Amino acid sequence: MIQPGMLIVDTKRCIACKRCMTECAVAHSRSKDLAGAMRETPRPEPRVWVKEVGPFAAPYQCRHCETPPCVPACPNAALSKDAASGIVVLNLDACAGAAKCVKKCPFLGIQMNLAGAQAVKCDLCVTRLEAGGIPACAEACPVDAIIYKKFEDLTDEEKALRSGRPGAALVRRTHIRYWVDPAKCIACRKCWMICPAQAIQGEKKTPHKVLQDKCVTCGGCYLVCPVNAVQAMDPEKFDEVAQAEPLTAAEPAPEAQAAAEVAAEPFAEAPAPEPQQAEPEPAPAAPEPAAPGTSKKQRRIERKIKRKAKKGKGGAN
Repeated sequence: MIQPGMLIVDTKRCIACKRCMTECAVAHSRSKDLAGAMRETPRPEPRVWVKEVGPFAAPYQCRHCETPPCVPACPNAALSKDAASGIVVLNLDACAGAAKCVKKCPFLGIQMNLAGAQAVKCDLCVTRLEAGGIPACAEACPVDAIIYKKFEDLTDEEKALRSGRPGAALVRRTHIRYWVDPAKCIACRKCWMICPAQAIQGEKKTPHKVLQDKCVTCGGCYLVCPVNAVQAMDPEKFDEVAQAEPLTAAEPAPEAQAAAEVAAEPFAEAPAPEPQQAEPEPAPAAPEPAAPGTSKKQRRIERKIKRKAKKGKGGAN
């Protein structure tokens, strides 16, 4: 009998050692041994991914949401939520690699495998839970950046984070905030397009900003920004910046404005071409009147001579 629980991620503790990734891959291998897993074909892949976000590092994995948006997105019903354990289960036999779940996940918790043929996601090491253990990533983490807690052991804050926002479990990584530097932002709108919570605000050619009341701190905006305009901050530092200077959209620097115009071109509507008046074609030259008394053959010879003369003049020029 599995006692329902969830993974708690402390971004401030993570040292990006990626041991959780290694142990996750081993736990999902056939041999359950590191040396044996490295010789398997295909090689087992992790279900957790460590990504660096500014001064922080964070493990990303499936959050097993209360109302998972990936489940209805799958066209083959390969994803389902177990009512008893709360685990979002992926049936690889039904997965056709449509990748619609990858696009719908607001926490970057589902990825395509290395072959790009099927999705890969955390299953909370369900076999270990059935045996009375905990997920491999939580057991392996040397600094307790990943902790597995049963639902009855969650604090009030963790319970609120799990149930306070529709479709999200532990939506906000409590030790990180994202902010857009208006001086660097080129308004390419990549962060706006990837944000699953519609927490990015900004018009074309104007610096964007993060709406903190909507941000789920998934880090997608930071990972896709081409000019490092999105910054990852400690909440205390973020509060200092917010008090010192209002985080509102300002006029970008001239070079940023120029870059924004280039970056925004693919998203701007192409102007309708102005109708151009066709230039009238020149009327064909009237044939020179033939001299009286000349035959048709002579006139043809004369025309041939004139054409050769014209070609000769053009070559001389």
